[in-house]
Amino acid sequence: MLRRSHLNLIGAATAMPPTLPSSESTEMFAQTESAKSELNIDRILSIETTEQDIDWMKRTLDNSLPQYWEQPDRGIYYIGPDREYRVPKSYEVVKLHANLFHRQLNQVYEHNRYDCDNFAFDLRDSFTRMDPFINSVGVMVDPENNHAYNVIVINDNPQRRYGTTYMWEPQSATEVDYQTNWGVLIL
Repeated sequence: MLRRSHLNLIGAATAMPPTLPSSESTEMFAQTESAKSELNIDRILSIETTEQDIDWMKRTLDNSLPQYWEQPDRGIYYIGPDREYRVPKSYEVVKLHANLFHRQLNQVYEHNRYDCDNFAFDLRDSFTRMDPFINSVGVMVDPENNHAYNVIVINDNPQRRYGTTYMWEPQSATEVDYQTNWGVLIL
């Protein structure tokens, strides 16, 4: 569960009303069970997680990223010093946090000063500062496209032996479908 102390870190506790308007929650949670009930800030920032090991993470990356390799000289190289991962169960709740963080960050793109890599690392850091911290949101540095963005790993199907990954554009707070055959993923 995320605590209000985290909200103070990102400035959301004072800027967010205690309850979101129903039209906004319907838009964000379209066709999900959560759209039927009123959302409050504690529910949005309460991310249920599971514990997964490095082998689970490697299977997930192998199943979802094209050209996933563990060698830096070919394909996508993964850097992850952690042996255990705390992985969210719901992508919808992760998207809500990412959108809230984007709004509260209020940072303007500035070429070569505050650009794609800064946005991506800031979003990743916001997840690692949660209670409980989430270390399954990574940064993909994509030299092929001269870009950096987030890769979010979710455990949305516990019966499988691996999770699901989503690409996230932190500059616009949107899900994207980036494809690359070469890069570095920092988890």
